[in-house]
Amino acid sequence: MITNTANGVFWTAFGFGSMDWIIITPNGVGAILGFIQMFICLVIPNREKESSDKIESQGVQLTEEELDVDVDVEATASTTSTNFKSEDLGDPVKD
Repeated sequence: MITNTANGVFWTAFGFGSMDWIIITPNGVGAILGFIQMFICLVIPNREKESSDKIESQGVQLTEEELDVDVDVEATASTTSTNFKSEDLGDPVKD
């Protein structure tokens, strides 16, 4: 955002230096819109940050019941197990 605005400003200045309205017009508009965007970002707070700060300031601690987390430990352990014997793979020479 800042670099795009700076780019518009510099190209606008170059356009004024060479008095080329084809360079001045689009880059001037881009620079003005960039300044408006930066102003809006500074004035209007980010709602996500505001809500997360609000939760942290209240000291909310969520438990597993509140999160409704249901984890089957045995099923997870059996599906991620890599315990196998080399005999299970078979002998590639005999096959």
